[in-house]
Amino acid sequence: MLSKEDAAGIASRARVFLAIRKTLMLATADMGDRAGNPTASYAPFVREGTHFYIYVSTLSAHTHELRKTRKAGVLVIEDEEDAKNNLFARTRISCFCVATVVKREGEEWQRIMREFQMKFGKVFDMILPLQDFILFSLTPYETLYIEGFGRAYQMDADLSNPVHVRRAGHTVKK
Repeated sequence: MLSKEDAAGIASRARVFLAIRKTLMLATADMGDRAGNPTASYAPFVREGTHFYIYVSTLSAHTHELRKTRKAGVLVIEDEEDAKNNLFARTRISCFCVATVVKREGEEWQRIMREFQMKFGKVFDMILPLQDFILFSLTPYETLYIEGFGRAYQMDADLSNPVHVRRAGHTVKK
């Protein structure tokens, strides 16, 4: 079991790590003609509370799959050049999420669009009015923070309460 000081330090590092990231990797699954085939993609994101928000085109496969399954895997990972010569132990946060479409022009949509504009600037101003783009809220229900070999922690969606994981992959916290 982690001490309160160790847990607080891990939680703080996880929050700082996530706060400086701009994109996430996205995993979805095809449930149509090619049922079960995975789709890997990425999207710029903003985070508010425990939610990741992505603004994506309805022309993309991952958008169709998110709408259909309402499930996503999210990975936010340290840049390769920052990995201190060890690409096998990159810092990362991995989540299983429920995906929900945010109603266009509603209060939540407008608030999050302002966040995207602040984070991404003028380039986002060109994307904002595109009618084929929709906003998703990705709500984590299982989160794993990995700082390197032997340092994996199951955490709450707000990146608190780390529990050291001593076996492979995601596990449900008790």
